Amino acid sequence: MDSSNLYDQLGVARNATQEEIKKAYKRNALTHHPDKGGDEEAFKSLSRAFETLSDTNRRYNYDLQLERMGSRDGMNPRSGNERKQTKKTASVPPGGSVTEIPSNVDTLSVRELRNLLTQLGIRHDDCFEKGELLERVRGRRGTVPRQQTAQASQPPPPLQPDAILIKVLSIGDPECGKSCLIKRYCEGRFVQRYIATIGVDYGVKKMTVQGRKTHVNFFDLSGQNDYAEIRAEFFKESQGVLMVFEVNDRKTFAGLTRWEREAKSNGLDLASVQVVVCGNKTDLPGREVNTSEGNKWASSRGYQYVETSANSGDGVSEVFDGLFARVISQFLADKQRVLS
Repeated sequence: MDSSNLYDQLGVARNATQEEIKKAYKRNALTHHPDKGGDEEAFKSLSRAFETLSDTNRRYNYDLQLERMGSRDGMNPRSGNERKQTKKTASVPPGGSVTEIPSNVDTLSVRELRNLLTQLGIRHDDCFEKGELLERVRGRRGTVPRQQTAQASQPPPPLQPDAILIKVLSIGDPECGKSCLIKRYCEGRFVQRYIATIGVDYGVKKMTVQGRKTHVNFFDLSGQNDYAEIRAEFFKESQGVLMVFEVNDRKTFAGLTRWEREAKSNGLDLASVQVVVCGNKTDLPGREVNTSEGNKWASSRGYQYVETSANSGDGVSEVFDGLFARVISQFLADKQRVLS
């Protein structure tokens, strides 16, 4: 049983209600997610804390452990997991207003870097990679040092020189196998026990795509309605989308229309990104959606259609390799069009 001050990580009291715990997780998740400049390990710890405290039995056992240890976890909720403020350097862009530049710009997301450069009045429409945006910020004399002090106990792996960063989402109804597909591809294994994704799961895979070093940022979005508010923050600026349903559950197939609507309402133009519709769990009996029906739905919208089994691994490599290749092709074409 985890004994790492779970209440304090969420910033709630030991007698907090389930609703208060849920609200605290949502608030912290939106602040500490890696896409928002937070630390990946800290975000995972936050998710583990919520996973324990939101489960009645696990929370009860954890509370018993705290009493045995005489722990004060949750006795002072103000000592919760609050984001540390970094020192900032003031810079005066054209126009005279003062813009604050974080001392550790490596922790900023691509979107935050673009916003910062806009505030500084620095052109960046020709920057397509995070490394280029960082160099453009650092090029402002006397504002940001190249060597930064590590803020986290386990900092994320360094960016490879000239690596392309791409952002890929997985969306679909609960229990369709979104996380299992990613684990099968990245780790070559299948997880038998169903574990619901808490809010948003995040991971990075370094690989070579079409001869280019690539960092694939996976954002595995929970399919549960409780996390719609958290999901909303992660649709924008995605370049690839894996839209998953179960071929043996027609309700999940019908739910794809709702996921389309949610993506568009949160700022993602599906017509301008690479979308793959994935009919998963082909190894199970009782099929309710046939191949031609799935292909017709996807092709009518300009999406690719594939079928997979996370259990057996059938079609999984083809899905992800094909999606990444198309994302990189579009990325390079867009960059060439801007430069020319």
